[in-house]
Amino acid sequence: MKIVEDPKLGKVAYPKHQIFKKKLAVVKIEDIHCPFSTHHEFKQQIRKEIQEDGWLNPIVVTKGEGHFKGKYKLHSGPHRLKYIRTQADAMMVYLCKDENEVKFFAYLNLYIWQNHPSLTNLSFCFAEGEATRRLKKTADRVKYLFDMKTMKAKEPRKKRVVKKKVANGQD
Repeated sequence: MKIVEDPKLGKVAYPKHQIFKKKLAVVKIEDIHCPFSTHHEFKQQIRKEIQEDGWLNPIVVTKGEGHFKGKYKLHSGPHRLKYIRTQADAMMVYLCKDENEVKFFAYLNLYIWQNHPSLTNLSFCFAEGEATRRLKKTADRVKYLFDMKTMKAKEPRKKRVVKKKVANGQD
């Protein structure tokens, strides 16, 4: 886990894998609402794994609604959140817009954690088989996140800089 000091956010935690860059966001941990309880033994296992192997994948959140407007609702990763909360003030997350993205990122994180695949090509997201059945089903619903030719995550669009022409010929 990489932790970087930020003047506005304090200590910011970054995971090893930052695959879908257009869905990543850095948020304050205090702004994440966790509706899940955690299990002490599993939390200890996750803590040990993060200490040994690093924090692998971003947790999965959506923007909060109603009482939690302006905050974020956790959908996947309560044990990682609990541990990272003791180490940092903010963290990188997958910020999802809908239930399809939530399910996809949750299954992707689980698959990466269990199988440690190469991440240079994401074709495993669409592979047939029992180990990838749920991942493939959810990946089929979010194909817009992929460059289907290269089987990589689509990169965020770069902002184009347009120079204004001045009447007298100077920039």
